[in-house]
Amino acid sequence: MPIEHINKTDTLNEGRVKMNDIITAFNEGVPVADKSIGTDKLADNSVTQEILNENHAINFEWLSNNSYDLNYIWDESNRIVDPSVLNNPIKNGIGLLKVFRGKTGKNERFLWVTQIIENINNTNGDYPKEIYLRSMRVNEDTTSIVMVENWEDISNKKNPSTLLNRIVGVKTAKNVLNKDSNDKIANGLYNNSGTWITNNNFDSFKIEADLGDEFHVRNDTLTIVGFSGEGNVTEVFSDKKSFIVEKASTKFFYYPVRKDLLDTEVIAKGNFYPQKYIGYEERDTIIGGLNDSWEGKQWVALGTSLTANGSGKYANRVASELGLVLDNRGVSGGGISPVASEGNPGNTTMQAAQSLEDFEGLVTIECGPNDWQYCPLGELGDTSDDTWYGCLDEITNTVINNTSARLVFIVLNARALNSDGSLRSVYWENQFNKKYFDYVKAVEEVANMYGVPTINCFSNSGLGGENFRRGTLTDHIHHTDLGGMIVSDYIVKQLSYSINPFPGNFKP
Repeated sequence: MPIEHINKTDTLNEGRVKMNDIITAFNEGVPVADKSIGTDKLADNSVTQEILNENHAINFEWLSNNSYDLNYIWDESNRIVDPSVLNNPIKNGIGLLKVFRGKTGKNERFLWVTQIIENINNTNGDYPKEIYLRSMRVNEDTTSIVMVENWEDISNKKNPSTLLNRIVGVKTAKNVLNKDSNDKIANGLYNNSGTWITNNNFDSFKIEADLGDEFHVRNDTLTIVGFSGEGNVTEVFSDKKSFIVEKASTKFFYYPVRKDLLDTEVIAKGNFYPQKYIGYEERDTIIGGLNDSWEGKQWVALGTSLTANGSGKYANRVASELGLVLDNRGVSGGGISPVASEGNPGNTTMQAAQSLEDFEGLVTIECGPNDWQYCPLGELGDTSDDTWYGCLDEITNTVINNTSARLVFIVLNARALNSDGSLRSVYWENQFNKKYFDYVKAVEEVANMYGVPTINCFSNSGLGGENFRRGTLTDHIHHTDLGGMIVSDYIVKQLSYSINPFPGNFKP
């Protein structure tokens, strides 16, 4: 099959043309042994571009007619697809299909189709005109489809080629209630023993079920009983807002709905409970990792030299990945207490926070490394700046009362090396007989009191202790590019999947 997109020898990289396929063409479809035709046996011009075009022999399987259906291509692979393939979102031109496994633990697959513009290895930095993503779940034991999602057009997403690395899973739910269904019993419901009770306030709708099906309901006080195909009670799902069919003998159940609430009722089948109403037999899908909600938002980053000019520069990396507009106000030697970094001005982070007024966007406070050796710890409930707890309370109050910002605390490492260059013990104590961990714990406690999230890189990023020996520090505390990458990757994941920006109507 000719492919117009590959028409120059310089696009045929090593390994892209299989010798067996060329040999087959020369022998009218009769293959011979590998390497039996060497360059010494080929006459000048005997291998023409026309022949190569006809026998392109790309190292991808072709899906090139309507006998293929992308609903049934789920093995992990790279394929070439053209518009004749069923359920292919690209209707013009040729596409590259990538199928890969997600991280949901439920046999999730992701299908990624990219329209080919010039050649398969498009290296000029231009993004294809059309990029689509979908998910599907398969039963690997029976090789059957459990769930197939609609294609999502992600052509206009920022840096779409990086999205593959950001996907963490797909959550979906479908409202399986059909208010117009004839398959219902009017004026009543079943009790826990499967006995019908007449009640003019309810109608009961029959819902088909299979082993492993997950359901979510809005009302957790209803009585729901599973039945076998013969009508015998198999299991009871009463008083549960979410339940999973656990018996293979369960084939259906009756879902009772108050007649006066029918227009707002949802019984969702899927792996998450939707927070908004889903119309009858409509589906709602959330694809984790494709949320670019921080794109274009302002970010004021407060902190120490680890924020301002540490060689790892986590702030620059995070801003670039999430599309944030960075205003870096970190100060070398700074902190939130008046005694931060003995010999330095101290409380620079506090002063920067006090200068924020009516700010909308993201404010992060990276704190601790310069404070903890000189500032007494204090206790939860302190509100003055003569203790660490009190400084945390003051700066939190300052930001949330003067701005409508999404405030987030970031905790990084403290001094990791002693003056002689040896690795400092994780149990090292300051002059107040307190460990850095005690100060980290205080950040989380105060933040929790105010409902402010904390990104605890110190405890959760994996960068600490002996790991600092592995090329992650430039000196006693500052990150190398490798260290900065580890920290920034963790922060990006937290902001992408756990911490959302405030809506636009959240005003000062």
